[in-house]
Amino acid sequence: MLEDAAHKLDKKVAYQSDDFLLPLGKLLKRYGSQWGWAYELHERLLYEEGCLGFSELSESQEEIDKYTQQIYKTENLISFLMHKELQPRTGPIASSLDTVVTKCRITPQIYHSRSFVGNHCHKYLQSAVYTDLTQTIVTKTQQCTSNLMIIDEACTLQLLFDNLNNAFSTVHRAISHTKSIAPSSPPEIEIAIDTYMATYRRMFPRKIIPKQHLQEKHCIPHIKQHLFGLGLLGDRKHLSVSVKLGCLLTFSIS
Repeated sequence: MLEDAAHKLDKKVAYQSDDFLLPLGKLLKRYGSQWGWAYELHERLLYEEGCLGFSELSESQEEIDKYTQQIYKTENLISFLMHKELQPRTGPIASSLDTVVTKCRITPQIYHSRSFVGNHCHKYLQSAVYTDLTQTIVTKTQQCTSNLMIIDEACTLQLLFDNLNNAFSTVHRAISHTKSIAPSSPPEIEIAIDTYMATYRRMFPRKIIPKQHLQEKHCIPHIKQHLFGLGLLGDRKHLSVSVKLGCLLTFSIS
């Protein structure tokens, strides 16, 4: 959902007036999905032009000829670049999210519709990670356009997703573990779940998924019955540890 929202920002940047566009935004508008290749070629051209200037100062004809030829080739490549329709996750704002998750060693799984699995979920729900993602959206938007309405939309997006991820991380810490849960704790956990779902519904009122239904309707009754975190339900290592400790656990998932 964050990627979808970032893609919408990319499209708004690409379709606005040139008066507001900064160099990165102009590349996006002109080349669409090929903006990245265009950016690399323009950076290469600047480098080669700088090298040519130094060559002329040193009066090295061999170097002058070399960089003159390279500049010609780069300019030729740029001239043949065509605009391609902007595809999801290819714009500078949306694609910047991949840079953050890669840096944090988080891999969206293709076979899970780019959802996170296992320890990647734990990594993502660290405040430093999800706030870095939303800040990247704001920073990259400011590099593309000076349009205050679009920048304000990016900042609003940052606030909304930071609140959403913060609410869910509270739920995650409360239930995603293998520790015992005190009989007095379920009411606090229920408040955390209700807070998260209320925050989520304000943003996406028609996108409730099955796992959220399980969390909202069945999680608290299950915890009240067994008084353990849900981590014991899905990890063989945790189950083997429980067996070694002599704990015979029977779960009813009905």
